[in-house]
Amino acid sequence: MRVQQINEHIYRILLAWGNAYVLKEGDRVALIDTGLQRDRDDLLRALNEIGVETRQVSAVFLTHGHTDHAGNAALFAKQGAKLYAHTLEIPHLRPPILPYSYDMQKLRRPFTSLAFTIGERRFPVERYPDIERVEEGSLIEAPGGSLHVIATHGHSPGHVSYWYQPHDILFSGDAILTIIPIRLKQELSLPMRLFSTNWAQAIQSAKYLSRTTPAMMLPGHGNPLIEDAPERLEKWGETL
Repeated sequence: MRVQQINEHIYRILLAWGNAYVLKEGDRVALIDTGLQRDRDDLLRALNEIGVETRQVSAVFLTHGHTDHAGNAALFAKQGAKLYAHTLEIPHLRPPILPYSYDMQKLRRPFTSLAFTIGERRFPVERYPDIERVEEGSLIEAPGGSLHVIATHGHSPGHVSYWYQPHDILFSGDAILTIIPIRLKQELSLPMRLFSTNWAQAIQSAKYLSRTTPAMMLPGHGNPLIEDAPERLEKWGETL
């Protein structure tokens, strides 16, 4: 199943490595994350399936700039969409290029730096100069409501999650997944440590989100967490 309708305003698009989400209200459309560049045809076909043309997308809200989330952001920006990302992610998203692998070199993490170098070369993110900055607590108008920005740094320097008001829906990005990486078991999980900038900070971010009470959680990877979301998040958070 490539497209899943979550409610009247939200569609999940399942891509090669994870999820992109469509927020739609009438002709107003925005995306949360955009998949890999190689996902482009699948992403555009999925949008067409729900009656959305590329030029209709007025905003792209990035949880972070990793290649499997920001790969198609510039495509929509070139057609008029505003790009949103946390201040700490922007150096990785606009020219001149500052790759994540460079951060890892500074932190003396050679294996992670090598993994990012390979990923960035094989699945590049096209840079774009004009990006709207978001910070902790920012409130951004979006189709069907507004997005409250929650700083959930750790997986990447400026990773954020979005709380979709008034629907009480949490877009967790890669702060909390519902699939265990590599094992591909459907279960609440942290992101891969290998691809995380600050592991201690990533754990703290996940703990914080686990104490929230969303009606449902829509992750960057894995299936939506719909039934008993607050209870399941709290119980899982206690294990961290």
